[in-house]
Amino acid sequence: PEALEVEPIDTEPPVITITQPEARDYLRPEQLSVQVSAQDTESGVLILQTALGTTTVPNIGEIDLFFLPLGFHTLISSSIDYVGNATTSQRTIRVIATASSTISDIEKAYQLGWMVLSVRDKLVSKLETYIEKIEQSKRAEKFILKDILNELERRRGKELNEQAYQLLREDINWLINN
Repeated sequence: PEALEVEPIDTEPPVITITQPEARDYLRPEQLSVQVSAQDTESGVLILQTALGTTTVPNIGEIDLFFLPLGFHTLISSSIDYVGNATTSQRTIRVIATASSTISDIEKAYQLGWMVLSVRDKLVSKLETYIEKIEQSKRAEKFILKDILNELERRRGKELNEQAYQLLREDINWLINN
């Protein structure tokens, strides 16, 4: 049989568009919107796969940042067209904590059953005092944060489970260091 030629020859990989998330800071209590698409005008898109770190995530959807550690995270999208041309695109975000977002984290940890009511109330009260002190003096009152760390340590494994302890300790250390 005669040799078949496919015209035109497709040598270009798909074009990946990451509409969301934006490359910026996000608070831990936020939902991270993901909106990724790929186009290939020659042969078409065979696969589009997106991951946040090593975890595969939907190309369109939301990710609860509550369960991620603070710091930088990279969203990586990979696409292959029908003739095997491949490409990747990425976007880096940073998950951070504020005093107000830490209060939200305490509330969620309580709702998840990770701590008892009295611990929730005590931690929220201390953080509210911290916020008031910052607003009054325009400087961080680090001793309040260190007191919260001590409170977390005292309640750890008793009225506060390990997940809550680790998450809130990370939040408080972030506030101390940032």
